[in-house]
Amino acid sequence: MTREALAELAATVWDDGNEHFPPTTWAVSNIHGGTGALNVIDTNDFSTYNGLELQLTRRASRGLLMQLSYTLAKSLDTRSFDPAFSTAVRTTSATNASPSAVNTPFDLRDRSQNYGRSDFDRRHALQGYVVYDLPFGRNRQFFGDAGGVVNQIIGGWEVASSLILQSGRPFTVYSGAFTVSNAVLSPADCNGCSPGMGSVVQENGTNFIFTAEQRALFSTPAPGQLGNTGRNFFTGPNFFNLDMTVRKRFGFGEKRNLELRADINNLTNTPSFEFPISTTSGIASSTFGRIRDSVNSNSRRIQLGVKLNF
Repeated sequence: MTREALAELAATVWDDGNEHFPPTTWAVSNIHGGTGALNVIDTNDFSTYNGLELQLTRRASRGLLMQLSYTLAKSLDTRSFDPAFSTAVRTTSATNASPSAVNTPFDLRDRSQNYGRSDFDRRHALQGYVVYDLPFGRNRQFFGDAGGVVNQIIGGWEVASSLILQSGRPFTVYSGAFTVSNAVLSPADCNGCSPGMGSVVQENGTNFIFTAEQRALFSTPAPGQLGNTGRNFFTGPNFFNLDMTVRKRFGFGEKRNLELRADINNLTNTPSFEFPISTTSGIASSTFGRIRDSVNSNSRRIQLGVKLNF
C-alpha cells in the first residue's frame, strides 16, 4: 500500500461518534520504526445465553419476611471482555487469568476456536435472605401477657440472615507452549478429562484443584494444534457465604428503645477458594494446579453495636 493510500485511509472518518465515544478513525503504525501498535475494534465475536430464574418471596407477615432466588444458566461466548481494554500477554510466565490472556483469539480467522463458557458463567446461583421478628413478649403470639423484667428478657428479639451459594466460574488450563500463535498460549491436552473434573484437594497441607493423578493426564499439544480442553473447559471452586444478624431491643416507653446487635459475616467460617494460581503458567510448572491459601472470601467477622433510638 502506498504512502498516499495510507494517508487517505488514516484520514477517513468512519462515523461522527456520540456523547460517549469520539469519531472512529484508523491508527496506522510505522512499520519501519521498530515499534508501533494498531488497535482494531471488530464485531467478529458472538455469544449465547440461556437461563431459568425462579424466585420465592414471602411478604412480611407475623414478623417473618423472606426471599429465595435461584438461577440456572449457561453463557457461552468467544470473548468475555471488551477487546479495546486488553492487550495480548506474550509470555509463558503469566500467573493469573487476566482478561487479555484469556480473551485473545487463538486464531483471528476462526473465532469459533475460542467459543466456550463465558468467564463470568456460573451454572447454579442460589441467593436468599430472611428476617424474623421472634414472636415472644408482650402482645406477641407467645407470652403475650408478659410484663416487667420477663418481657425485657424474652421480647424484642430479631434475627436476620443472608445466603449466597454459587457454582464456580470456568477457567482455562494452558499448556505453557505457543503451538498455534505467538500471541497466546495454547490450551493443554488432557487424556480422558471431563469438564467436571477437579475439586479442592489437599496434598501435604497444600490445596490443589487437581489430584496428582489428574495432573498427570495433561500434556502439551503438537505444533500447530490446540489442546483438546479448549477455553474455559474446567470449573473453579464453588462460592458459599452465610451472614447473620441478631438484634435485641429494650423498650423504654412508647418512643424510646435501646438496641443491641451482633453482625456476623461468614457465620460458618467457610473458605471459598480462588482459581489455581498457576493454570496460565503451563502444565510443566511445579506449582501447576496449586491453590494454596488463595481465597475470595473473608474469615468470620463479628461486629457488636449499641444504638439508642428516641
